[in-house]
Amino acid sequence: MIRPLVEADVPAFAAVFRQQRPDQLWTERGIKHWIDSTPPRAGARWWLAEVDGVRAGAIAMRRWWRTDASAYVFVAAPAGADDCAAALWEAVDAHVESIGVDKLITHMLVGHTDEDALRLRGFVPERLDRVSVVDTRTADISELTPRLESARAAGYELVQLAEVDDLRGVFDLDMEVMDDMPGGEAAHGMSFEEWSHDLTDNPDLSHEGSSIVVHEGKPVALALLAVDELARRGRNEETGTARAHRRRGLATLAKLATTAWARDNGIDEIVTDNAEANAGMLAINEQLGYRPLLARQRWAKELT
Repeated sequence: MIRPLVEADVPAFAAVFRQQRPDQLWTERGIKHWIDSTPPRAGARWWLAEVDGVRAGAIAMRRWWRTDASAYVFVAAPAGADDCAAALWEAVDAHVESIGVDKLITHMLVGHTDEDALRLRGFVPERLDRVSVVDTRTADISELTPRLESARAAGYELVQLAEVDDLRGVFDLDMEVMDDMPGGEAAHGMSFEEWSHDLTDNPDLSHEGSSIVVHEGKPVALALLAVDELARRGRNEETGTARAHRRRGLATLAKLATTAWARDNGIDEIVTDNAEANAGMLAINEQLGYRPLLARQRWAKELT
């Protein structure tokens, strides 16, 4: 009924997660890369369960990208698949006990899960994230050219990730941007090599569709875009600006550029997610035409 995920199971696993977590892309190539790129210190496990033709999946791993002793877990099961869900949670609980963590974190879409079941398992709600979507075919990108001209006059240049030689500079920028995001998270704790393998080697990440703003040869703002060409769908991975260059519209410029690229390359919609506390990025998204799509609740369980 339940088994560790093998390569032949990836299409079924991807289908389950696309249904249960439409805030992500879940391409087959992306899932294979995720498994291959996760470092051994994560102690990661993936499972697929099947009962009477109903499939469900689960993930459990140490949050290797953070400095705290927490694990990320998720059980994706259709409504009514109680036997699958119970078996997967049993596997998850046994595994996280073996990897030595003191906190479990999961995300569930509001309205897509039984909150009482999570509470019975000892989880309590934490922050709320807003998942938004923009239709690139109708998005207003008229500000792209004047913003680009203004940025150039101030000494900035807009380039594609594919044109950047200084990936370590992008890494440093990305760590600063992510550590400054609201949400009360522990600091990031990944090496450049882990970051590069996880992110820039990801086959879903578009190096042409991702935009970097450079100042005096140094990356200072970014908007990274992953794409699923078959679904004509994209997802914002990270967007932000280095502390010393904020309040100049650089993140908006970079995001406008990714939207224009997506529109011109057959990507009809882009999804993004932000903590409700991240008022600055939510304002940028609303300005660019993003509309609310889903609400995603983060749940946590303290282990003793």
